[in-house]
Formats: sequence, structure tokens, C-alpha cells
Amino acid sequence: MVHAIKAFLALAEGDDQATKQWVEDLRSATTDKPFYHLQELEQTTLARVLLALNQPQEAIEILLSVGQNTKRMGMNKRLVEILVLQARAYDALGEEEQALETIETALRIGKPGGMVRTFIVEGERVGRLLHEAARRGTTPEYVRRLLAAFPQAPPKSTVQDGLVEPLSERELEVLSLLAEGYTNAEIGGHLHLALSTVKWHTSNIYGKLGVKNRAQAVARARSFGLFAEN
Repeated sequence: MVHAIKAFLALAEGDDQATKQWVEDLRSATTDKPFYHLQELEQTTLARVLLALNQPQEAIEILLSVGQNTKRMGMNKRLVEILVLQARAYDALGEEEQALETIETALRIGKPGGMVRTFIVEGERVGRLLHEAARRGTTPEYVRRLLAAFPQAPPKSTVQDGLVEPLSERELEVLSLLAEGYTNAEIGGHLHLALSTVKWHTSNIYGKLGVKNRAQAVARARSFGLFAEN
């Protein structure tokens, strides 16, 4: 448990080497998958580390297992944390709909206790999912309170200032490929996304730009200066 806490602190400090070493130590300590013998806090920390190391598939396996046990024990606060991490993992895997469904479940469980920190500490990706949950009308007052609690970082650039809602990094990637003439299927292959996910991003892009088709989206994006100049 002490090693898990040290790994958690190393992760918070951005010490990738220390967290990688902890995972390797776990793997070498057992011939089976390294999480079956771990306590709940250790499993959750391991999932966080795997997410940081861009290994979301293994992270989701751990989180689904520990989540079932936590739910059975009625530990709602811990369950919300695990669900938020699950949403991050699904998002990293490109499973947008599953990520949204998971974050909505976390919101419904977290709302009665007014949980805030559990959501905002997970950063920008969870913030984006919360924005989408708000668009769907999920626990609107609670979501507004959560979004208001997110640190207000200064914008990276002002090219999106004319938009009602800025495009996410993923949406900008999709938009750039749209401008290059890629089909939805080709975009999915290029970004390793399901076709339904590409269509979901495209719909969001059209909505944010206030357009109805690809040609209008590209023209509007150019007028806002969203494409980097060569």
C-alpha cells in the first residue's frame, strides 16, 4: 500500500519513470495479471498509472473489476471516482458514447453528495465530457456547478474567440482532415476512431460552427483562422 501511495504521488509530480518502475515491479511479482491480489486503492492507482502511460485497455479491465466490488460494498464516493476514471479510459479508447454514459452515471451517483473535486482533478478530458453531458441535459445544475469549479486557464490562442463554444483538440483534428477531403471512414482509420464516433465529432463541429455541411464547415473554419498556415 505504501508503494501504491508513492506511485500516486510520483504520478502527480509527473515522475513517469517512478510510476513505470512500480508497474514493472507489480508485473514481476506475479505470473498472473498484477491486479488480482491488490487492494482497492492499489488497483485504482494502477489504473491511473496505466492511463498516464497510454494503456487504457488494461486500465478499463482493472476499473471494471474494482468497480463491481466497490458498488457491491455500497462505497458510493469511491465508485464515483472509479466511474470517472472509466470514462477517461473509454474516451482514450475512442468509445465516446460509452464514455458519456459512464460520466452520466457518475454524475447521478455524485449529485446527492455534492461531489466536486473527484471530477475536476481529472482535468480537461473530463471537462469536455461534462460539457457534452450538459448538452444532453444530464443533472444540469450539478454539471454547471462542476464546470464552474474547473480552473480557468488562459486560452492557448484567440483564433476561436468568435465561436459560441471552442472546438476540442479532437474536433480540430477531424476538421483538418475534412478540409483535406478525407471521407468519414478514412478519418476513422487515420485517427483510430469508430465511424459512429467520427460522425459524432462531425455533428459537434457543424453545431459549433453554425453550419450544415462539410463545405460550409471548412469555409467557416478558414474565416476563423482555425487552420495553421503553411
